[in-house]
Amino acid sequence: MKKIVIVIMLLLIPALSCFAGSFYSNIVVLSVEHEKVLSVLLQLGITAYYAFKGKTSVIFEQKIDEQDTDYGENLAKDLSEKLHAVTIYSTNHDSDILYMLIHKNGELLFSYDSAPGYFEGEDVPPKIEYIDKLLPEYQHVDKTEFVNILNSDEVFADDLHGKIAEILDLPAYSVGLGYNYCVTEKEEMESFFDIKIEKVGA
Repeated sequence: MKKIVIVIMLLLIPALSCFAGSFYSNIVVLSVEHEKVLSVLLQLGITAYYAFKGKTSVIFEQKIDEQDTDYGENLAKDLSEKLHAVTIYSTNHDSDILYMLIHKNGELLFSYDSAPGYFEGEDVPPKIEYIDKLLPEYQHVDKTEFVNILNSDEVFADDLHGKIAEILDLPAYSVGLGYNYCVTEKEEMESFFDIKIEKVGA
């Protein structure tokens, strides 16, 4: 969790200085050799960076970083189906909204929207769906603790994402980072997280 907090602070400091939040999206792929992930990315013809360590990859795709959630949902589902794997799609909008979808073998296991009334100007509770389908995949996770995190009143979606990543054992480099960060900070990210980042596509 310490490394997650550090990277969030590093990203938020410049954002806060100009009174703007962070915007990023990525897709985590679990328990798949990175060579297989690369093969599918090439088949799909997408433009992305992907970071990997062991059998965990984080895909920083160009179009999903533009906050196209419909495209991101379809890509995460497609990757999950083609790789026969679990994928976690996350989008942070202006440090105000965290949107997450988890698929396994193309099936939706979990859906989360931290601020479903945001664009309508409505203050409504987070939207949490299919949590009971997800928890068998994470038997170490206490449901009450997880739900409390999902419903927590975090000021920044980045911090909320960090807490969710910690309880689900997701890599620290899946929090706070997207395609545009890879363009400008690739070498720093590789050094800080001790990972390898490759580029695919144009």
